[in-house]
Amino acid sequence: MGGIYKGFQLNFKIFKASSKDESEENIDIWESFKIENIKDFDTLKVESDNVSFHFVPLENPSSNGFAQLLIKIDIPKGSTSSLLKDLKVDVTVNLQEGFIINPDGSNYYLDNSISLDELSKRDPSSTSRRMVRHVFVPRGFCNGTISYKKKDKLVKLDLNDTPMLYLDAVQGLIPNKAASKWNFLCFNGRKRSMMCIEFTTTKEYGSTTVTIWAVSDKEKILEVGSSVNDHAVKFPSTQEDKQNGWKYPTSIAFPRGFEESNLRLVNRYDIMGEVPAFIRSIAENLANMKPFIYQFCQRSKFEDDEGVSIIESTFIN
Repeated sequence: MGGIYKGFQLNFKIFKASSKDESEENIDIWESFKIENIKDFDTLKVESDNVSFHFVPLENPSSNGFAQLLIKIDIPKGSTSSLLKDLKVDVTVNLQEGFIINPDGSNYYLDNSISLDELSKRDPSSTSRRMVRHVFVPRGFCNGTISYKKKDKLVKLDLNDTPMLYLDAVQGLIPNKAASKWNFLCFNGRKRSMMCIEFTTTKEYGSTTVTIWAVSDKEKILEVGSSVNDHAVKFPSTQEDKQNGWKYPTSIAFPRGFEESNLRLVNRYDIMGEVPAFIRSIAENLANMKPFIYQFCQRSKFEDDEGVSIIESTFIN
């Protein structure tokens, strides 16, 4: 418990968007890798023996994007199980227009509230390090290949202008202090994309709910919105998890009229189940923590478009 270390972790997850195609049954996988032997690390690049993430700004930004993200992965075996082997990723991501919420993309956890004008006049060195910062690229396109073996069966995915969402997050305080719950949406269709995050702070910081969303088409961001204490994400129907008492959604509504009435649960993740039993007992008793993640993936409709939505609801304390 007393040890603090820097580390890099790669989480790799694949799941299909429907249960109808039994031929895709073996593609679902979730694996975690500890990245070691870092050879290069700077603002736009991290590289190890097996993994490379490299942002390359374009000389002439246009409707095709402002930068590319080059991803190369070659890992022989997973670190947490023997289900996944020979993971290989060679993908180029064209990043389209992005945004941050004014003034610097951060939500600050201050001892006393201040106005935006006061915040803009503050010396950056005096700004609280207790913060959560998000940078969003609501739409981009991936080209390349992903392959791996699950139970020695080869799975290969070819990406051809596959739409994506890029979300960059920095958290300047421990998770159970940053928020008590989160909701996420990523919808990608042929015509447009819709993304949303919503989190509610702990009682220590006023149980404040922050919601951020955006709608994009193939070339540009059409709309960005944010609200405080509007509680824009709704659960029209829920189901109680008998193990922990959390009521997770079976249907959900986001801003801008995005609704999904038939959520398809693809993962229920007990976060504390990954830590030693004695640490789990201390955390649950002292901090009233029961962190669980519920992830959903399904085919969805938004306005006149059809696509795939990935939705996540997280409950912490």
